[in-house]
Amino acid sequence: MLELKYLFERFADKAASRIPGIKCYSTSLFFSNRTENENPDEFDCDVQNKIKTAFKNRKNGPSICAVLRVKNGENFIKSSITSVLPLCSCIKVIDNNSTDKTAEIVLNLKKEYNNISEINYEKYPTHLSLSGNGYLQSVKKKPDSSLAKYYNHCFSNINTDFSLKLDAHCIYSINSIIEIQKKIKSGKLDVIYYRGIEFNGRKLSVEPYIISNKIAFEYVDGEKYEICKIPKNTKKGFVWRPGFLHIKRIFYNIHAFKDIKMTEAIYRE
Repeated sequence: MLELKYLFERFADKAASRIPGIKCYSTSLFFSNRTENENPDEFDCDVQNKIKTAFKNRKNGPSICAVLRVKNGENFIKSSITSVLPLCSCIKVIDNNSTDKTAEIVLNLKKEYNNISEINYEKYPTHLSLSGNGYLQSVKKKPDSSLAKYYNHCFSNINTDFSLKLDAHCIYSINSIIEIQKKIKSGKLDVIYYRGIEFNGRKLSVEPYIISNKIAFEYVDGEKYEICKIPKNTKKGFVWRPGFLHIKRIFYNIHAFKDIKMTEAIYRE
């Protein structure tokens, strides 16, 4: 029954994405559905109550560790970590050769948020291939540069009930967090799928973002990027509301005239 529900929800999501009006509505679900002319104080009170509800849900529900992979995330990482505090009791940061202030920021947050969530920081010093065209060929030449190998390392040795795939450019809304918690609360699901919204308007693909640590999932290298392989017969759930806003491409604004790939310009910094 759960599998049929999941398949129906995924089918409905794909169908809706082809209808402009419904597509816009589903994207707007990321934000609050309260009225535009609402008193700001009333809105803030509503948000505060939702945050309190989410923290209560976190305390009473299955535990979640956010697994945050990062390289040169100083501009976003505090916002990303702060956004998932009502959802995650643990945040594991794995830093891949950052040359900016990422480590300093995370270690400061470890102290600042120590009474809210456990934050752990470690380094992964191997040079990684960039996702996109030519990714798999690059990995074949340098196997240690595999994103799949990196991801499998990141998701190892986690003691919470679930892991959340996170990066430094993802900002979660409290509305989405509560929807995710509703799905997890049932205790019947192994994997929860949803999508994010890209800053410049693109709806991101649906992925398994929250995965039970009791199942033997792994990442493998695909043609252009890593792919999460979920065992058959796992119990899947789908959240219609987009989970997060992905803001990496804000910095494309200052790299648009460079004669290299935009992602390469960002990660070279």
